[in-house]
Amino acid sequence: MNKVKEMPDACKGCGGCDKCGSTHGISECIDEQRDRFYGDVFVYVPSARQILRVSEGNGTNLLEEDEVQGYVDYIYYDQYELDAEMTNCDGGQVMLTELFREKFKNTMEAIPAALDMAYGNEKLGYVILGKEGVICQL
Repeated sequence: MNKVKEMPDACKGCGGCDKCGSTHGISECIDEQRDRFYGDVFVYVPSARQILRVSEGNGTNLLEEDEVQGYVDYIYYDQYELDAEMTNCDGGQVMLTELFREKFKNTMEAIPAALDMAYGNEKLGYVILGKEGVICQL
């Protein structure tokens, strides 16, 4: 049987299982609810004063030459200025040689790769925004 690893209280909303409260991917009850972990994630990046939307690629942007180079999937991201219009100022994709759902247990695990591509630094501080407000601050 797998050990269940407890999450810090501050991160209970960060992909934890509603049923057992364990960290994503650790317990069997997570596997039954896997699809709910792959929605879009909205992240506030204070140092850039931007909102970053991170999502699983849907396959429409994979070109034949990408497949020839061994890419099979991608992380898609959009950057929004923190202004009255929430201007979409940039965006892109992080090419993957593994399927998104095989590489990441949830979309939140893809945040560092998106930060690296968007800002050149995967270790930038960020705040994950959720329906109930801030759900995790890193």
